[in-house]
Amino acid sequence: MKPNKFKIIKLVSRIHSFVYLLSNKHLGGKLANVEILFLTTTGRNSGKPRTVPLASIPYNGNYFVVSSFGGNSTEPNWLRNIRECSRVYIQNKSVSQGATATIISPSDTEYSKMWDRATETYYGFNNYKNATSRSIALVMFNRN
Repeated sequence: MKPNKFKIIKLVSRIHSFVYLLSNKHLGGKLANVEILFLTTTGRNSGKPRTVPLASIPYNGNYFVVSSFGGNSTEPNWLRNIRECSRVYIQNKSVSQGATATIISPSDTEYSKMWDRATETYYGFNNYKNATSRSIALVMFNRN
């Protein structure tokens, strides 16, 4: 039986978060040249905090992330949580605070510029976009 790559993505994300916290935030804050942002949302069903590591893309003094989920046809749970509650907590080496998440869809005027910036940071986002028919939203964080 072939393992489901999306289950593997979830497992690797959990391990990544665990290592980051266990190392007192010394390991896992950066992968290659990409700074990792740890996003904490409120679970839409459980009401509990849910944290996931994501590639962080600096943009106009803030950060945004890509809801690619490896090209999955369904959007990631963290994006669904943001749709229910836009108040989030973001943490990386330079930022550790509350923020408001804004979902940027492909029809928004800034999307194209932001997508270009995302693929400059990590070209693999184009592969994920090509692997799904779903529109991949971007999420901008405005720090509180």
